Amino acid sequence: MRLIARIIFGFNFVYQCGVGVVSLFLPDNIVALYSGPTNPDNFLMSAFRILGANMLFGGIVSAYISWNPDKNPILLRLMGILSFLTLVCWGIVYFQKELPLQTLLLDIVVQFLILIVVIGYKPSK
Repeated sequence: MRLIARIIFGFNFVYQCGVGVVSLFLPDNIVALYSGPTNPDNFLMSAFRILGANMLFGGIVSAYISWNPDKNPILLRLMGILSFLTLVCWGIVYFQKELPLQTLLLDIVVQFLILIVVIGYKPSK
């Protein structure tokens, strides 16, 4: 399970840092990726920049966890809470018909994998 945790959190690091950097520096591209308006206003672009900064932080925490999951059991649990809250938010977005499921699917799968690892992983003492 340790190897699976390292792989999933390593993938989460790459995914969150990649999307976070693009959100931070090219928010209009991420808005287009999430089926947003072609000419987003400054408020929407600012929101995606803030999202990008938070995703970068989550990616860095994931990298730290993937380096040694046994050393970071508290961070592992906190990432599980963050994944659960992310799934709740995406559920609200989907059921309000704000975004199609295809747009959200990759992030939903990643968050479920993180939750499975957090629930199933028992750090060695």
